[in-house]
Amino acid sequence: SQLVWLVLPLLLSFLEAYPVDSESDLPPYLRGIGWRKVEEELRKEMRLVSSLRPISYDINLNVSVRRYKEAERSTFEGSVEIVLNITSPITEIELHSVGLNIKTVELKRGSSNVEVQVIRYNRERETVIFKLSEALLPSDEAQLKVDYNGTAVMRGVGLYESWTENDKTSPLPSISLVSNCEPTGTRLWLPSFDEPDKKATFRLRLFHPNELTAYSNTEGETKALTNQLLETTFERTVPLPTYLVAFALTEQHVEASEFNGHKIRAIGKSNDRSRVMKTLGNTLNAVTNSPAFQNVTVFTKKTDWFIMEDFFSGAMENPGLITSNDNYYDQNIQVHELVHMYFGNLVTLRSWEQFWVNEGFAQFFMPEQEFVHFHTGLEEASLHAPALHSKFTYSKSQFLMNHYFTNAMIHYTKAAQLINLVKRFIGEEAFNKALNRYLIDNSFGNGDSAMVIDYLSDGNPEARKILNDWVYQPGVALLTVNEEKERVIIEQRRFLKTDFNEEMRDTKTRWTIPLYYLINGVTHMEIFPREVEKFVVDIPKNGSFSIDRTYSLLYAVHYKNRKRDDEISQIIAMTNNIDEISPNKSKYEIPNHNLRTSNDREWNERHLTFCDSHVANKTKEELMDMYLVKNDIRYLLCDRALVIKVNAKRFLHELLVSNDLPIRNKDVDIVAKQVNNLHSGILLEFLTEENRNIDSLGVKVCEAIVEISMSEDGAVEKLHNIVRVNPSFAANFYHMFTSIFEKDYIQREMKKRIDASD
Repeated sequence: SQLVWLVLPLLLSFLEAYPVDSESDLPPYLRGIGWRKVEEELRKEMRLVSSLRPISYDINLNVSVRRYKEAERSTFEGSVEIVLNITSPITEIELHSVGLNIKTVELKRGSSNVEVQVIRYNRERETVIFKLSEALLPSDEAQLKVDYNGTAVMRGVGLYESWTENDKTSPLPSISLVSNCEPTGTRLWLPSFDEPDKKATFRLRLFHPNELTAYSNTEGETKALTNQLLETTFERTVPLPTYLVAFALTEQHVEASEFNGHKIRAIGKSNDRSRVMKTLGNTLNAVTNSPAFQNVTVFTKKTDWFIMEDFFSGAMENPGLITSNDNYYDQNIQVHELVHMYFGNLVTLRSWEQFWVNEGFAQFFMPEQEFVHFHTGLEEASLHAPALHSKFTYSKSQFLMNHYFTNAMIHYTKAAQLINLVKRFIGEEAFNKALNRYLIDNSFGNGDSAMVIDYLSDGNPEARKILNDWVYQPGVALLTVNEEKERVIIEQRRFLKTDFNEEMRDTKTRWTIPLYYLINGVTHMEIFPREVEKFVVDIPKNGSFSIDRTYSLLYAVHYKNRKRDDEISQIIAMTNNIDEISPNKSKYEIPNHNLRTSNDREWNERHLTFCDSHVANKTKEELMDMYLVKNDIRYLLCDRALVIKVNAKRFLHELLVSNDLPIRNKDVDIVAKQVNNLHSGILLEFLTEENRNIDSLGVKVCEAIVEISMSEDGAVEKLHNIVRVNPSFAANFYHMFTSIFEKDYIQREMKKRIDASD
């Protein structure tokens, strides 16, 4: 026994240092690359403390815009004064701030000053921290003033330059400066508590070139100054989260009218303005008169709609100043953005975990719902797909951006399908009353998933089960229907694209499903409880049976006894029995890298021919102007210096890291891919070398990296090495990495099975 006690501590210390099979619960493609460290990063608490909140912001900014008043870049300089609410003693103040230069800080407590001893930046948390000489107490009336400056970025987030073809005689496009802040762009132009639950009022004053008109959430007053500047002061807003605070400076023309006493304006090119004005008033009337919104505050006095060519987000629901690109303003989109005035703006999500509430209801109320194929849910059935409500504390900008927009089908369309299903289940009258009470009870405050579930399921325990199961659990259900003579037997399970590997199957996730089905053309509904293994429906002899397939992102239906040539049967067979799916085998063939190299060579030859015949001997600056005038990236890439690889990498740094190039946001991913054509593999080499300097990449750039990674030899191993050396970067780009690794694994495993079956 003494020997046991001597050996046991040594054994325990050995197991602690070398855990046995510590990666066994990870999918095979995440093993051996240090993924546990990525998970550690994702568990970090990145949110600000709850004991310190803003009450109001007063913002004064002097803004320069490129090419106006001889400005070479778009910059801003000014101050913000924040009135603070303190609920427990604090010795430091932490604000979100990215890329901003903090010049001076002043903290007042009543009539006296509190010294700020140290200013330090935390790049990982995207914050600036002010260390105080003494504690602030809950009884203190405190006001923080920060003087700062910064530069507008070129990547379409925060305060950025939007380029639009010029209606005037100048061949160059006109530049507008516009904010686009969802989810975390405000920290790029304003030191702030940049989280959705920290709502406050905002007053904005801008000093800007006199050629430009200023717009914001509220009405503004403009007066001329002596130095060819204008001063525009906007009315104070109602309580808003930071991501909804918006402004724009532009020389684009405006059309204005009133509709039922509500001021409406459209800003942009002539055709875009007239189309918006034709329908916006009627759309506003239809939305505000919806039964769900009766007696609910409409808190904007005016609605401006700013249409731009270079706006990657589609549209953004800033109250009083909606922004969109020039393909995204039809009546369907107008409804979506105006519904956000209630879901998101009036009642704001408590954290980004509840994003589905904002987008699901905005999508649900759209008169024309997005068409989704019956098999789409299965095709997108990734192990890494999030639940509608995904619990996390890791709230870095890039992670959030990719989490929501990479998974937009889940947070928008799947959420809308669930809302539609619940409305059908509880009835339209109860549904509208629940939404109405939710909005009135929580006006100008915050809501969350649990509150929405409480209101929609009040007095209806079955509705609560349905909502809890679908909101908090990820995935799509596969309903397998086995038809017998006088009954059908239905089973459910979570479907995954990796089901061919039994080790990776999810056998635990199940849902409470209100099952709408037809027997001989007559609609029936029964609850399929999650606890029931097999759900039996009796049918007449030779009767017809079918399940409503409307909710294709919630569940897919597979009729086991019927002809198996439909898409759903093919997808299921692909994960079970390879012999049944010969028509689609080519879908899983490994890319021919020699063919890609040949294609790259052909592209380069065509490109060189174009450059020789169109822009021979042009300087870099001349090529940039030709790109801007003709809106054609080929001119941009005719810079002979890019033929040298080190110059191409420097170009990528300016394009993706320092954002120094005046390139339209819509072109960034295309330009990056074309540089990769010039030097095959350079984009992933660039990531390998520069990942410690990269905090953010546009969603389209991430999609380009996924595409390139699936077609270049050795790409996945390069990304494995990035994960090993920089797990923080992998956490920040979690959805990009998992998408690549899972797709690569499926492709290779299915290829093995196809080869074995031939």
